[in-house]
This record gives sequence, structure tokens and C-alpha cells, in this order.
Amino acid sequence: MSDTNGFPIKRCTNIKRLDGKTAVVTGANAEIGFHKAGELARREALVIMACRNKNRTEAAKTKLLSLFGKDKVDWMKTGMADPCVVESVTPIKADQVMDIDFLK
Repeated sequence: MSDTNGFPIKRCTNIKRLDGKTAVVTGANAEIGFHKAGELARREALVIMACRNKNRTEAAKTKLLSLFGKDKVDWMKTGMADPCVVESVTPIKADQVMDIDFLK
């Protein structure tokens, strides 16, 4: 998580664990969204990466899984053009996720 593209970055000092929480992170395959997803996974939340590009998302998911372990990161194809993104996410993952605690 140290690749900052030349910009200084300060790690979140909040150490509160997020066990049992589910976060949907839009744009989680790059830049700020990727770092948000990583921080949430580091703090033990289940992270659902909501992204459009399958290849970029699979690569980002692989990197996050290698850093934070299995079963903490999943992804689904979605675009922000859908005004009901939460409603479109929930049925697809309903067998895995009961409630969405964060939408980033």
C-alpha cells in the first residue's frame, strides 16, 4: 500500500477493527478506491469491490488478497451510471452478505 505515485500519504491511525462489517467500495481497482479497500480489509472488514473493468479488478483483488488474506475481498461488476447501486449490489451477493455497513 506504499505506492503513492509521488504524493505523500499518511496511514490511517484509527485502529478500530471492523470484524463482521461489510463495505462496498466503488472504483476499488485503482487509486483512492484501491487504498480505501485495502484499509478496510486490513481492519478485517469484508470488502466488495464494485468496479466496471474485470481485468483491472481481478488484478487489484489478487493484490489485496495477497496482502490481507482470503475471504476478505470479493468483487462484482457494476457502474456508477446505475442510480440504485446498492440495490443492484445486494441481490447479487445476497447469499454471502446480509447487510452492507459502508458504501464508499
